[in-house]
Amino acid sequence: MSVVFLVAPILAPAVTAAGWPILCGAVAGAANLLGYNTLKSENATVASSEKRVSVDIPVEGAEGVTASIRRESEFTIARDDITAVFRRYADGQCRLHVSGTNRTEAELESIGSELLGRVVQQYAYNRVVTELKSKGYVITGEETAADQTIRINVCKHVE
Repeated sequence: MSVVFLVAPILAPAVTAAGWPILCGAVAGAANLLGYNTLKSENATVASSEKRVSVDIPVEGAEGVTASIRRESEFTIARDDITAVFRRYADGQCRLHVSGTNRTEAELESIGSELLGRVVQQYAYNRVVTELKSKGYVITGEETAADQTIRINVCKHVE
């Protein structure tokens, strides 16, 4: 017997429940999968005389973020000439700032959207696995499809 369910995460409740450290873990996990490195700050990138272009992408659904996530917090990652900074501003807004050398705004928007999607997926994956284990399920296998869909096989021994 098998059951299939889809997980469609909404970032606001997830961030609200878990706080900034869990979101940073999801960012780091997704960044690693996409080949990014974690930086201490945006200033850690190498200075360049080439033209840097940047875009700001709102992290939709983050209005419900609670005080457990410090305002004016940020998490920076980089890959090649791309720098991505997840920020929570003093007014409570969460945004992803993506910049790159000699890139178009459209390219940076696409890169940022892919990264944000992976962060949400990584967060949802961690939450689902944690919840399944807490309910007594055992993960018997998992696979990632070409479209990055993750299938988790679980079973529960009934005594």
